[in-house]
Amino acid sequence: MKPTLMILAILLLSLGALFAQGEEDYEVEMIITQVPELPVSVYFGIYVDDLDFPKAHELGYKYLYGILVTGVTNGSPADKAGLQVNDIMMEIDGKPVTNLEEFDRQRSAMAPGQKISLRVWRNVEITDLDLVLEPRPQGEKQLSREIRKEVYVEDPENRPGRKKDLGWGGGGWVPYWTILPVEHVNGLLNSIGDTETSNNDFGLNPIDSKGLLMQGGAGKLSLGNGVMVGGLGVGYEYEDFDPATHANVKYEASFGGVTLDKRFLITRGFAASLGAMFGAGGHTVKYTQTQSDFNWPQIFTEDNFTATLKREYFVVQPRVELLVNLVSWLSLRAEVGYLFGIPTYNGWKVDSSAGDDFTISGSPDTKFKGLTFSVGPWIGF
Repeated sequence: MKPTLMILAILLLSLGALFAQGEEDYEVEMIITQVPELPVSVYFGIYVDDLDFPKAHELGYKYLYGILVTGVTNGSPADKAGLQVNDIMMEIDGKPVTNLEEFDRQRSAMAPGQKISLRVWRNVEITDLDLVLEPRPQGEKQLSREIRKEVYVEDPENRPGRKKDLGWGGGGWVPYWTILPVEHVNGLLNSIGDTETSNNDFGLNPIDSKGLLMQGGAGKLSLGNGVMVGGLGVGYEYEDFDPATHANVKYEASFGGVTLDKRFLITRGFAASLGAMFGAGGHTVKYTQTQSDFNWPQIFTEDNFTATLKREYFVVQPRVELLVNLVSWLSLRAEVGYLFGIPTYNGWKVDSSAGDDFTISGSPDTKFKGLTFSVGPWIGF
């Protein structure tokens, strides 16, 4: 009960904190009497932005660095040099332009009148251009007495019409540390085999009650305004073979379904989301007993049989997620959630290959619930 209350408290507190941030930006206007003049800087006359994976894929770009030209000012040095929208700026004077921060660093060391060479990606080809820098126009050399959002053409943060970058989605491999009640499963596995023989059982409590490392995949897409829809599927498998009795046992725990999340941007490249997964999950135990030799036609005997036991649930998993963008195509994802499994029938059943399931008399009401944790790489943002 305590873990359930704890995770619900975390989810409610996170929801309140995230919604308290709001989605709108507020501009603060200040009046000052004296401001220093900004230093003269070079002028390209372009709008640029960091390159993300979908745009790189669309343009056929295969490298892991570069910035995207999203606009070119008429008559500017960039316009005269022949730069175009959707060009990917790869290098300046032979030095890679890894991101906007690196572009600003290189630009700060340049001077008006300097001639630089640009290497850009255009139409699935590399093109070299020469650009002669100019001083920034006089109208942009100093701040107004009213501090307001100034628009510099190379500044992607303050570009008119720019929206919060809440990401586009992505996907990949996801590991899940899941704490499930497995005492009934262990009790079943402990009872299999001839206990008078020391080497023909499957160990004492082979399924760890402290948690299972489930693995699988997940993906999501943006529907706009931070709303993400996707899917998730993970599972755990334990298998053992007893050579003394020619018996094999396999245990599986899994869950998966549709995910729905609302994402909130904390800072650029760092987001949190609150959401839930709706799907199915359950326990499965498969036991196979065979003879050492098979003889035709005496194959289907009491010494050769397979039984598959299952316990299935409708699953809801509320969760909180944090996502840190490392590079344009790779992020680090962390998540905490809680599984609520609602059984779809009473007790356990034997799964028949003929399509008929048989209820097992006296089988326990095994639960499917517990905390889930996940930390791993995420392709995208």
